[in-house]
Amino acid sequence: DTLNKTEHAQPAILTASIAVLRMLEHETGFKANQLCRFTMGHSLGEYTALVAAEALSLADGVRLVWFRGQKMQEAAAGLDPAMTALILRKATVNEIIDEVSKVQRAIDHELGQTDAAVRKEVVQVGNVNTSTQVTLSGTRRAVDKAIAHLHSRDLAIRAVSINVSAPFHSDLMAPAARSLKAEFERVMPFYPPTMTVISNATARPIGCHKDIGDILATQAVTTCRWLESMEYLKDQGTKRWFCVGPGSVIANMVRREYPEMIV
Repeated sequence: DTLNKTEHAQPAILTASIAVLRMLEHETGFKANQLCRFTMGHSLGEYTALVAAEALSLADGVRLVWFRGQKMQEAAAGLDPAMTALILRKATVNEIIDEVSKVQRAIDHELGQTDAAVRKEVVQVGNVNTSTQVTLSGTRRAVDKAIAHLHSRDLAIRAVSINVSAPFHSDLMAPAARSLKAEFERVMPFYPPTMTVISNATARPIGCHKDIGDILATQAVTTCRWLESMEYLKDQGTKRWFCVGPGSVIANMVRREYPEMIV
């Protein structure tokens, strides 16, 4: 239970992922930037990608993701957080985003939530993972309302609750984003990357290393644009993927979306 708390889980996942990467480098005799043209990571994994690209040291990365997890946990205090993965039936991702926005507007009207910065009930699309899977993020009541609405419209086949301690990639993480931005400005831990890093927030390469802190702060409160990021890499001619996370979730996403690729 202690390890599953986000301030502990985040540095553990980063460390395990870099351990796998270091073994891959050892076995092949090549550094990561000799093996790969691009690197990216899903949500927390973006920090792993930055360590892999030498834009962030492992020591700073571990400390920063511990800080990130702690601030996310604090931002979720007093909330009933929820994240639920949805398998889409016949809807496009944009249709789901539109329908979820309608549910949020209905909740705002019902509860008189006129200021987005102090909403008590929130539901948003937190992750766009593949063309058939998205994740809703927010408070339990609002997420459940959105799921019921999508099921009533026959837009989603299945909803799977994810065990989380905070509603990642939602407006509720705004206090954590502000704390992250201030910490990045204080320590300035980023360096020019040795390979191209793709941002979750923009689904495009990160430009100047001086912008990384702002991008990571934005990432905490905006949708993780994983599908667009994969599509960008496909358009760049990518055909082979190394997935070094502690599980097979990312590898499975790539395989489902691009069965012709080597993963």
